Amino acid sequence: MKRFILLLFLAIFELSYSQDIVFKPFRKLYTIQTEKFEIIFPMESRRTAEKLAKIADGIYDEYSKLLNSKVNFKVNGRIPITITPDINRFNAYSTVIFPYSAITIYDTAGINEATYNMVDTVSDTFLHELVHLLSLNSENAGTQTKVFGNWATLQWLNIPMFMIEGISVSIESYKGFGRANDPLIKQILRQDIYEGKFKTPIQASDFWSKRPYALYYEYGGLLSKYLQERFGIEKYNELWNVMRKKLSFSFLIYNSGFYGAFKKVYGMNFLEVWGDFQNSLTLENINPSEELRVNNKETYISDLTSYGDKVYYIDNNIGALYSYKYKRNESNEKKDLKL
Repeated sequence: MKRFILLLFLAIFELSYSQDIVFKPFRKLYTIQTEKFEIIFPMESRRTAEKLAKIADGIYDEYSKLLNSKVNFKVNGRIPITITPDINRFNAYSTVIFPYSAITIYDTAGINEATYNMVDTVSDTFLHELVHLLSLNSENAGTQTKVFGNWATLQWLNIPMFMIEGISVSIESYKGFGRANDPLIKQILRQDIYEGKFKTPIQASDFWSKRPYALYYEYGGLLSKYLQERFGIEKYNELWNVMRKKLSFSFLIYNSGFYGAFKKVYGMNFLEVWGDFQNSLTLENINPSEELRVNNKETYISDLTSYGDKVYYIDNNIGALYSYKYKRNESNEKKDLKL
């Protein structure tokens, strides 16, 4: 039995660190220390590291003041930032629970800032992950976290995914750029409204099993921006402080957890504000387009091209390739190419 418990502990320990294997073997690593950060990188990422070292402290000071929060659980007073060129895709993540606050950035070449409506990939990506630390690993989380660690905060019982990602997307957009200011992102929600498919708060909380996935970035970012502009950043910060320290319980889902905290802070029912948020995005006087369905069921078209008089597309919901030919006499031709 003792051996089983030991093996189980080692397996959990290994899984908890598996995401941190971000370098090729035998990498020689270097560090740059600033007042608040320790930046870890190989020589290939030196330029990115030096650039970040010049701006990181200033970004921290500015946005910790804006959000009225400071990051908890540092290493010798600094937050580690790992920069790696060894993973060939654009991404970054923050470590907010165990064992300390940290940020990892994939230093991938060739990323177009326009993809995420960014001014600068390095600084804006860093800001997004820093906001996760300021919101989810805050010194404002209560005394119990100083004793037991960040997992003891009540926020993990309160905060839905559209708020976890929403705060970062909205703050990355605070100065006019970012995804919450991107008309293409806004159009995703407007299209949902037009089709009568605007998501519920539960669906926007990572409980949506159909494509497109991860809608909590778009819905959450625009919602948080809406709350900040309508009620002010101070109220928004107050909401986060209540979610960190108090648990609202009710058998009614829209009165418990985050929704109960929202009502305490804003004095309004969240579903009412969600409806106002939807109305703020609604476009009026849109001419209806001709309805043209290539399927008698919901289809998620991920790739589309044409050749001759036919359209070819992939239905990503079922992983099938189709050809489609539209005829005005309603004898449309759709074929499963069975690849």
